[in-house]
Amino acid sequence: MREAQSQLLHWLPRHIAKLRELLARAGKPESTPIPVLPVLVVQGHEWRCLYYEDQSTKARLLSRTGCTIGSTGTVVGAYAVVAALQYLMDWSEQEYRPWFNENILQPLLAKAQL
Repeated sequence: MREAQSQLLHWLPRHIAKLRELLARAGKPESTPIPVLPVLVVQGHEWRCLYYEDQSTKARLLSRTGCTIGSTGTVVGAYAVVAALQYLMDWSEQEYRPWFNENILQPLLAKAQL
């Protein structure tokens, strides 16, 4: 888990930095909140979900171990993984995509048309 956290703590700040860059290009203030991002960690059969929170002054993983969402080692565990992935797909469509469209995509498209 430590190696996974180390990799995440390298990748996630870069992802947030790119979102901040896009927000700036879109003319949004630096204080524009970025949604808490779910992050999946798969180790062997075990699937865990962690959450990454960004605020304009700090960013952090909200828990060190996350929550176990399932295991592909059993049929029931595999169904739990599929259910969690479906939940994350719903979150991305209902929460993240509208935030991205409103704060980044639409303002950038409007600027491009000028």
